[in-house]
Amino acid sequence: MNKIEVIGNLGQDAEIKDFNGRRFVAFTVADSYNTKDQNGNTINHCTWFSCTMNGEGGNLLQYLKKGTPVFVRGNLKAQTYNRRDGGVGIDLSVSVGEITLLPSKKSDDQAGGSQNEGDRPF
Repeated sequence: MNKIEVIGNLGQDAEIKDFNGRRFVAFTVADSYNTKDQNGNTINHCTWFSCTMNGEGGNLLQYLKKGTPVFVRGNLKAQTYNRRDGGVGIDLSVSVGEITLLPSKKSDDQAGGSQNEGDRPF
């Protein structure tokens, strides 16, 4: 079984979905970083993960809003698909077993920059 840990930001508000009578929370997480090319130009690299979590999320759903930084750990499933431009893409899906809300940069500035302040494991 493939395990993965991702730190990133939510791409949109989480939603409750139904599939074959089962309810789950669905959201996307973007992991991004910057590098520089040989000319000094900044290049942004971004990887998207489609995440699902069994159940209805309880009180967690109110915090899973677009832009929220999170840590997720779970099982990874990768599948290829045909893109509209004729190329091949890879869909990365995570069945989430653990999620932690992380402090945002804005709250770090207001809270004195502590990396642990505001962590809320669920």
